[in-house]
Amino acid sequence: MLQIRPAPGHDLLIHLQGGQGTQTLYLGTSPSYQSIHARAGKSDEVYLLRDLALWEVPAEASGWWQSSILDQDPKQLLAVELVNQQGSLKLQRSALTEPWLLSASQTAPDPQKTEDFLAGLSRVAINEVVADPAWRPKGTPVATLKLKSGEREEELQVWPRPDENSDYPVKLAGSEFYAKAGSYAVQGLLNAKPEILLPSQEQKESAPEKALGTST
Repeated sequence: MLQIRPAPGHDLLIHLQGGQGTQTLYLGTSPSYQSIHARAGKSDEVYLLRDLALWEVPAEASGWWQSSILDQDPKQLLAVELVNQQGSLKLQRSALTEPWLLSASQTAPDPQKTEDFLAGLSRVAINEVVADPAWRPKGTPVATLKLKSGEREEELQVWPRPDENSDYPVKLAGSEFYAKAGSYAVQGLLNAKPEILLPSQEQKESAPEKALGTST
């Protein structure tokens, strides 16, 4: 739990509570630009923190939230698997220097379209981290994204939003927290299908009735 509030005789009080107990930090006067006095809650010693100004310390809890739930370098990816209501999309390559292949058909996607697609997919911004364990999305995810690089694997799930004015619940596998993402952040996950990565002529020739993810 994080609490931030003004404190008598100080400019700001930061109160942190976690599994290891609680910690309190008082931030006070600013003797010069980019410096501030600080004192731990149970100590009488006051320290001068350099390269930090009071205005850089968020006064609202929302300012302490991480800005993204997923952030990978698309150039380091070796495999991508996306399952949504459109079907499934799988990309793979054996090495970073090798071209991408659409796994279902083993065809080469358009390089620029693939680059743009992965750039938008490998970072998902969020609006809020939800720490309340009572808050859980209902139903099954509408999209699941798996990203694999040489040393890292991540899986992100997206649930339906409660209504059109709400954010989408999202969760990273292995994390105890859920988060809320705006529609702009997850539209690529919800709507993507293999056809959007094909070279233009092949995309036009792609049969609309063909089941997504099936090979010829």
